[in-house]
Amino acid sequence: MLGKETNLFSPIMRLVRDADFSPTITYEGQRIDLVLQLVNKGMGVSIMMNKTVRTEDYPHVVKIPLDEKVVSHLAFVRRRVGPHSQASDRFWRYAEQHRQDYAE
Repeated sequence: MLGKETNLFSPIMRLVRDADFSPTITYEGQRIDLVLQLVNKGMGVSIMMNKTVRTEDYPHVVKIPLDEKVVSHLAFVRRRVGPHSQASDRFWRYAEQHRQDYAE
């Protein structure tokens, strides 16, 4: 599965603990393609974020959605006080103007 560095590890481990399941983890890494290659070769299963997984290059991989909905949040951050670049300021204004367009 994807390792602790990806911030997916802890939420997945909470899910499996809540399901009273103890997985045997044989690989932890940061690269989705390596995890998919291992699964494609029949070397295990993985829990990954649906939006990050494209199975077209892995003919033996099948995605099955979880019953439990796991939500993640994305945040844009920058220093509170400037100076900021013109590009940073323009992006920040755009993000502030459109934040409600993408809120769930």
